[in-house]
Amino acid sequence: MQIRDFNFMRKIKVLHIITRLCKGGAKEVVLKIVTDLDKEKYDVTLACGPEDFALEGAKISNVKLVIITQLVRRIYPIKDLIALARLYFFIKREKFDIVHTHTSKAGILGRTAARLSGVPMIFHMTHGSIFHPVYFGKPAIFILSKVEKIAALYTDRIIVGSENEKQDFLSNGIGKAEQYVKIPSYFIREEFYNVKVDAQAKKKELNMPLDVFLLGNIGRLVPEKGHIFCLEAFRRVVDEIPNTMLLIVGEGKMREAIERKIAELNLQKNVILTGFRDDVAEIFFILDISLHTSFWEGSPVAIAEAMYLGKAIIATKVSGIPERIEDGIDGILVEPQNVDELSKAIIRLLKDRELLGKLGKEAERYARLHFDSKSIVNKVNELYDSFLRMKAIRDVN
Repeated sequence: MQIRDFNFMRKIKVLHIITRLCKGGAKEVVLKIVTDLDKEKYDVTLACGPEDFALEGAKISNVKLVIITQLVRRIYPIKDLIALARLYFFIKREKFDIVHTHTSKAGILGRTAARLSGVPMIFHMTHGSIFHPVYFGKPAIFILSKVEKIAALYTDRIIVGSENEKQDFLSNGIGKAEQYVKIPSYFIREEFYNVKVDAQAKKKELNMPLDVFLLGNIGRLVPEKGHIFCLEAFRRVVDEIPNTMLLIVGEGKMREAIERKIAELNLQKNVILTGFRDDVAEIFFILDISLHTSFWEGSPVAIAEAMYLGKAIIATKVSGIPERIEDGIDGILVEPQNVDELSKAIIRLLKDRELLGKLGKEAERYARLHFDSKSIVNKVNELYDSFLRMKAIRDVN
């Protein structure tokens, strides 16, 4: 197959592809990259499917947006073939220099279309491992892993968020070690800079007592986020420290199951389900402890944000989280779905305010040194530049 050549006298045409722009870390990462890539150098287009389309409040400038209606998360052979064909003809017509895909389904279809179209550079960002059955289900994982092996053959670089994620893919025979690039998806959204809020007023707004310990679990209400396990642990916390409340911030298909669990555990007076909120930075600001109870994780932007605001963090030992949270130094790590371990960690921090403050200060110190709104975009820019330089050298030779 003939690969197109570059014309370095014009802007480099880049296409990013993702299955869905639902609220969550992957969406935030993708929008950050496409929005902040250097528009003097790159002509950027974003293609996505129609599912859970959520761009409310997103600031997208100088980015073309294309909706591929057949590009959906679940496996539908006919829709998938149509999506592949539409992507192929679109890429062929627009003559993109770089195709950069995100998440597994869009990654397989997008990279295949790019390869068939002769795109010179193909990158894929995983946004987490695909090998947890709660996310796709075992039959889908089997199919995806086989196709991922093929797609890796024509992928220039596979971008992962952690070493753990890289090893997960390699152990399943996907790609070679030298194809992988680690770019952690930790960055700080601009609304978190210099956030200040009257904690008492915010608690009144949320209809909660003022003199309580406040925990928060912020993220989509989906099975992999571990809300049921979190509630079971929280029941034990309330039994020992009654003046404790839990804010569950987010929305999703698990809402009814979570509401039933709250009623079953008689936690109606101690748990508030807020739904989606536009003031997440302010909510983080008033928390005593930020809980991250996932048993599978992709782009844990919320951890970076909690750290940046100096919150004590309790998180599960999944994906790349143990590579960022140093247990006992800037947070506490627990095993996923271990109710006893999580409840004891929460109670320990609520009773040891000195330790709680120490963890928060160290988390903030690290985050303000290493995280900013540009870090992930700078690393993607560096990746593109390195391949553009290699291409230029090959052309000269």
